[in-house]
Amino acid sequence: MERKAEVIREAAGLHRHAITDGLDALRILGGREIAAMAGSILAARLLGIPVILDGFICSAAALALHCCGPQSLAHCMVGHASMEPGHRRLLAHLGMRPLLDLDLRLGEGTGAVPAAIVARAALHCHLGMATFAEAGVDSGIAH
Repeated sequence: MERKAEVIREAAGLHRHAITDGLDALRILGGREIAAMAGSILAARLLGIPVILDGFICSAAALALHCCGPQSLAHCMVGHASMEPGHRRLLAHLGMRPLLDLDLRLGEGTGAVPAAIVARAALHCHLGMATFAEAGVDSGIAH
């Protein structure tokens, strides 16, 4: 991990004059797969589609958008915190907490699937919940 960080520092230093925001950093330092993920996250934002970020690489793609404006990720939630070194630090930088923390290591969407089930269950619970007035619950405040 230290070698990876060193390579990124060197590349960022070499191109520092050309990096003015997260998209520049993505263009110069990121791979095509990360750019594609960032583009998908951005397209979902424009279309009002919620996104579950799954794992370190997806979160790294989201970081480029976050650097352009933290509200660019308002439609996103983090499915899980992976065991990838640095993922928790990245999530802290994004100011996001994962729905699940299951020590997953496999990738391939294994965290997004159970997180989506939890998110869907929470949504159904919220939408199906009666208000206190509808349920006849007394507020306990004397009138």
